[in-house]
Amino acid sequence: MRKYLASILGFLLVFSAVGFMKIAPAEASVVESLRGADIRLGGDIRIRHQYLDNVGKDLEQIEPVERLGIKEGEPYVFIDKVRHYRTDLPRDVDGGSEFDQRVRLDLRIDVGDGVTGRIRTELPEGSPKWGEDEFEGYVSIRQAWLKYETDNIGVPASVKVGLKPIEIGAGWLFDDDGTGITFQVEPAPDTNLSAMYVNRGDRGRGVDDEKDINLLSIMAEHTIPMGGEITLGGNFTHWAAYDHHLNNIGLLVEGEFGCLEFSASVDLQSGENQVPVVAVEYAGHAFAANVEYCLGVADVRAGFGIGSGDDTATADEMEGFRAIAPDDLLFIYDDIVMSAAGDTGMGIANTTFFTVGASFEPTNTKEASVDIHFLRATETWYDVERNHLGYDDEIGTEVKGEFEWQITRGLTYTLQAGILFAGDFYRNTDIVTGTLIEPENVVAVDNALVLSF
Repeated sequence: MRKYLASILGFLLVFSAVGFMKIAPAEASVVESLRGADIRLGGDIRIRHQYLDNVGKDLEQIEPVERLGIKEGEPYVFIDKVRHYRTDLPRDVDGGSEFDQRVRLDLRIDVGDGVTGRIRTELPEGSPKWGEDEFEGYVSIRQAWLKYETDNIGVPASVKVGLKPIEIGAGWLFDDDGTGITFQVEPAPDTNLSAMYVNRGDRGRGVDDEKDINLLSIMAEHTIPMGGEITLGGNFTHWAAYDHHLNNIGLLVEGEFGCLEFSASVDLQSGENQVPVVAVEYAGHAFAANVEYCLGVADVRAGFGIGSGDDTATADEMEGFRAIAPDDLLFIYDDIVMSAAGDTGMGIANTTFFTVGASFEPTNTKEASVDIHFLRATETWYDVERNHLGYDDEIGTEVKGEFEWQITRGLTYTLQAGILFAGDFYRNTDIVTGTLIEPENVVAVDNALVLSF
């Protein structure tokens, strides 16, 4: 911990010195390509230091799983009430820290006549780490899309094709990059209709198309001016992957009236997973609501959300909310340590939360915020109380603070610090000794210097 605090102080001393330097602002410029397109180049360089404490894995239970047709690579498998864990948990493990570096480059292209495009490349987040001599590693393409806008059909319309950010409704079902095609039309002022196809996995020619992973979504949105602004949205999404056929109906309302902002969403699921042993019907749901109000010195907010969990007593029905590609729910929970849905990156699935928070802006170059999240599992994993992971619904409480300082134009320092006070949901029994494994509080701290251009 002393080494970590020393590194933060070192960062702050350097940044303070930079803050008093006078740096001439760069003028924005547009480059014209050989074919006449206007091109803007941007991006960022992030150097980050991370510290984690009390994060580790339980010993795996090794048993054959082929008889159920479940792949070994799954986050966990379920055999005779025994689960195999491959995800980080709140455990008594010594803390450690590391530096990493990320590079992004953005290319925005305007050809004219309604034709635009974007290319974003990135060294994958978390890699390369300092000291590993892997700065020559591969570069990933995060965005590569083209868009054509026209009003030749009588109303404004557009088509967007390629790899792009995709968010469906409130984002509980899907909030990620994806390859596909989006058609959008504005039949009336403040009204948007769109249809989207997303390909999440094409098995190629010569393979049954039913084994591809495809997503189809239809979305509608209408904004009503009422002294403020209210936006109503709805969507229907069908996801097909192998023998999985999932339908999701989502409704979303967002509003802004002066200092008051609010949102509420609901997602309802149906469909069927036609597995060889027994067909399982999907019946998940998710609900969330948030409100924020500005008080002059601070913005205060509160939120509530519930993602359904699976009832283990019904083998032919999956009541748990099935997220396809959600964003991580919190800073520690669902990102660093396993969520109540059995893995990280599961979003709101099998989680009930209540949140309160506040944001401050002491100067025009500094921002700070603090949020407290109270977490419970919507459904426990066992019907009887035992010392197995997931027998209790108390996930815990996560507290997160964030600070951002714009040192000068294009140069920003960010600090995120959080602690998860882990509850009895994370209790477990050691499979070798039979002793009880108590959860430990998880501490995570990120501080980074970002050059944006």
